[in-house]
Amino acid sequence: MSAGNQSDRALLIIGPNIGCLDNWAPVLAAYQDEDERRKIDCLFRDLGVAAQFTGENAVYALAGSSVVGAFIKASPEYWIKLSSVRIAHDIAEHRRPLMHRVLSAAVRLLAVRKGSIRVRIARLSARALVSLTPHLSLCREAARVSGYSCFLFDLWELRKRYFESLIRRIPAEKCISLFHGFSVSPSEQGGRRFERGRDGEAAAKRFALGGVRALLFSPREIPFYRKKYYLPESRMTVVGIPRHEQGWIQRVQRFRRATLPATSKSRIFLASRPTQSILPEERKRRALTEIRNLLIEERGYKLIIKQHPKEKLENLFNEVFGEAQYGDTWEFTQEHVFVAAQGCAFGIVFYSALSLDLLMMGLPVIEYLDLSGIDDFGGAEMVRDSDGNPCLEYRFWGLVYGVGNRDEFMEAVLKAETHPEEFTERLRRNYSRLFPSPEGAARRAAMVLGSET
Repeated sequence: MSAGNQSDRALLIIGPNIGCLDNWAPVLAAYQDEDERRKIDCLFRDLGVAAQFTGENAVYALAGSSVVGAFIKASPEYWIKLSSVRIAHDIAEHRRPLMHRVLSAAVRLLAVRKGSIRVRIARLSARALVSLTPHLSLCREAARVSGYSCFLFDLWELRKRYFESLIRRIPAEKCISLFHGFSVSPSEQGGRRFERGRDGEAAAKRFALGGVRALLFSPREIPFYRKKYYLPESRMTVVGIPRHEQGWIQRVQRFRRATLPATSKSRIFLASRPTQSILPEERKRRALTEIRNLLIEERGYKLIIKQHPKEKLENLFNEVFGEAQYGDTWEFTQEHVFVAAQGCAFGIVFYSALSLDLLMMGLPVIEYLDLSGIDDFGGAEMVRDSDGNPCLEYRFWGLVYGVGNRDEFMEAVLKAETHPEEFTERLRRNYSRLFPSPEGAARRAAMVLGSET
């Protein structure tokens, strides 16, 4: 089957946020490098997801350059086709207000479910609105999915409501999954099963029996996929972490090199996360206060903060770091970590997969997280670090330098400042024990795509 055929077209399915693109983007690039005639379309769950394709985030723009067609999932039955990913982003950002109103109205009309005559009128109205608007067209989901040779997604999306109609229509044997995060559980039992009850489990079992293939970052993820998604090992392929190839990191950095803000201060990168059970607000405030005292006030660093997509606590940062000091001693960034952390002395995380990105950039990584005394993490079954403290997987596997209080934090900072190479080398050795070399990972994944199309 030649790569120029319609049946060789792949569909990338993107859910509530586009974190999965961090891992898919280098694979898509390698897939098209092998044969430039290969085509990739992108299906967004809604316009809010499309809006995350911003010029500030290089990896999204680079992924967008690999995508030919863009679609919005308007309802369980209909997609709205847009002429490009850029158009989708412009509409979502209200840069094309008329098109935004048309698209929003069409989605509302397609949501009508009661009364056969009302439904028919609503669908005819939606079709008329869309057909009269440049760059937009309406298509049936069932008809569109039949034209793809493979579907690229994240198995985690099986538990999401928007995915239900797709589950019924896309053949599992044509699906390839690349997870949005890492699932290297310290437990040999892997992860928990579906939280959504029988429907979620039924979907997972159907996909497993149907032959879905999963691309894994590490052999240690095998128990997770076996338990949570019922996958046989024969449908798993360990490829490593494609986004950690040095060539890809440099490509992202070159794309946005000229955008880094000028500053005379040495910089520190902080990957934040929402307040939740592992990080109660009072502990987050205490950690931020210690970071301010030791790094900004005592050492004169500037803090570059990347928030989690679900984080909504800007006021806490203003309170701790000072709103008047924003831009001078601290600031938020929307840049990709490979861009934002360039030139930083070291990185700090509360608990984040970005710790591995920082490490592969050559930065010392400190995890500031104290789980002691939190009910959910006090049981005998909880994994612990070498000092006997409850911890999560990055600290357990030695991929970060873990601290939980001011004294430990100060010790870690001194080590990162005085012996950064020694600090980082120990963490990278542990990375190598868990993950295959990232060099060639994108091509290994792309070969799996090629074999399925």
